[in-house]
Amino acid sequence: MLALSDGSNLLSFVTLSLDCVARIWGSEGELEGETPCDGQAITGLSVPGKRDYFLVSTVNEETAENRVALYRKAKLVTRLTTPFPEAVLDLKVSSGHLFVPRGLNSIDRLTVPGL
Repeated sequence: MLALSDGSNLLSFVTLSLDCVARIWGSEGELEGETPCDGQAITGLSVPGKRDYFLVSTVNEETAENRVALYRKAKLVTRLTTPFPEAVLDLKVSSGHLFVPRGLNSIDRLTVPGL
């Protein structure tokens, strides 16, 4: 579950699940929206300093693709064009860049349009 801020005291929450759908819930528990993901959600991250934005890492068993996409509420903003060779289990964001671990001693710094 990811907490999203709307810039006031009200929060929305995003739930990620293995059914390939991210659901956005209001502070009173009402479903505000849902969006299909590229596969089963593995992990997610609310983006610091960006209202209502979140990243989702997915694995698609049918196509064997591992992807990361950026959403704002229930709308896809951008998806990284290159699939990752392995599932992305950890996401970090700093200064508008996404950092993804690759193996034990390597971290990729990626520019995400819209971030």
